[in-house]
This record gives sequence, C-alpha cells and structure tokens, in this order.
Amino acid sequence: GGEPISSRDWRNVVWQVRQGLNSFPLDMELPTQFEVVTAAAWMYFQQQQVDLVVLEVGLGGRLDSTNVGISPVVSAITPIGRDHWQVLGDTIAKIAAEKAGIMRAGVATVSAPQMQEALDVLIQTAQDLPTQLTVVTPAEALDSNQICWQDHTYSLALHGAHQLENVAVVL
Repeated sequence: GGEPISSRDWRNVVWQVRQGLNSFPLDMELPTQFEVVTAAAWMYFQQQQVDLVVLEVGLGGRLDSTNVGISPVVSAITPIGRDHWQVLGDTIAKIAAEKAGIMRAGVATVSAPQMQEALDVLIQTAQDLPTQLTVVTPAEALDSNQICWQDHTYSLALHGAHQLENVAVVL
C-alpha cells in the first residue's frame, strides 16, 4: 500500500517464522537468513492479502527462495553477468539457465538486452515452456534525471548507464 512494514508487524512475522523453525526436522540444514526473511515477507503479504507483489529474486531464480509457490503475472530479467558465479555456474549459459528458472509457461517474460550466450538460453527456455519473451530496447538518457523510452519522457532518480536497461525492463 505504498507504506513500509511497521517494526511491530515485522517483528511479529519474523517471530511466527521462528516459531515454525521449532518443528524444523533436525536432519535438515537450517534455512539461511535470506530464506527466513523471505518466508517472513511472504507471510506478511499473505496476512495483508496484497493484490500484487513486486519481488526481486535473490541470487538466481530456479532454486531461489523467492521462487516458491508463486504465480507471477510477468517475469523480468535484468542483464545477466557473472555475479554469483560460484553458486550459479561458471559460464554465462549456466548462470542464464538458473536465472531463467523464474520463467513460467504462459507467463510473459521481459528481458534486458543480453550477451548472445545468455540470450540463447532465454530463447530456448521460452520455446520449451512455451512463453513469450520480449527483449527491450534500453531507454535513452536525455539529461542527468530524464530518460526517454518509447516516445515517453520519465524522471529517473537512479544514475548509471545500466539503469537505462533496467528502467526499460520495468516500463
């Protein structure tokens, strides 16, 4: 609703997740801090009966805790690089395959322009599912705070050339 979660509500959902961990099987690895925070966020969203959540995945997509039991309206993929390669894979293609794990059959995916190796993986995944994949054209910087995308001008508070691709994906 445009408001940050209150400290009290955050404590309550984290406490509820902590209580759930009391029955966690002893032979299983405990969830990471990111997984606990993600579970608390999902719990809060459910309690608030939100209509729509804009959620950024953690490391990747396929095995990410943010990718559990969701029904996306659209999936978005920003430029794929070698970040988190130790976990996601030692090639751009392997990393792209992990990132493509957020794609769903029949749910459109919007992507920033990609290196050809990553784009090939996304195209193949879209064909296999099947789903629509749209690769956007980056926005154009007009000045330090204004961009143009598809003949519309927008204010942009974030700086850096990479934001021209990111904002195009969002728009």
